[in-house]
Amino acid sequence: MHRPMTRLHVSLFVLLLVAAAVFGPNTAGQPSFASSAADECGRPSQVEALAIQRAVDAYMTVRYPQIYGSAEVYRVVGDWALVVVLPKVPADRAALILRRTGPQAWSVVAGPGTAFPPNSRPAGMPATLLEPAPCG
Repeated sequence: MHRPMTRLHVSLFVLLLVAAAVFGPNTAGQPSFASSAADECGRPSQVEALAIQRAVDAYMTVRYPQIYGSAEVYRVVGDWALVVVLPKVPADRAALILRRTGPQAWSVVAGPGTAFPPNSRPAGMPATLLEPAPCG
């Protein structure tokens, strides 16, 4: 089981999010999810979005109950999902990367973070998950 977060944990997490926003959310050429709005491309079905949302809620509620407000599915590419996490405290947005583990089961494999440089991405994750989707 997970140990509950202390005030120090919460303070450090908020400080990390604020520092990322102030000092630059990403490296050159890396997308940032700190202020991105979800686009229409790569949208999952309602059933799939609900399964992703449940996985994110379970993950974030256990680990960051004082900080986690809500989440928005940003994009799905194959068995991978990118979710923007919205804090309930004054802090920058962050993102989670999830991978499908069953027909309607998802698991968080990276994040929360504001950027995912190539050397920190999960093995097998398509690079297109982090790129803007061309809408046709």
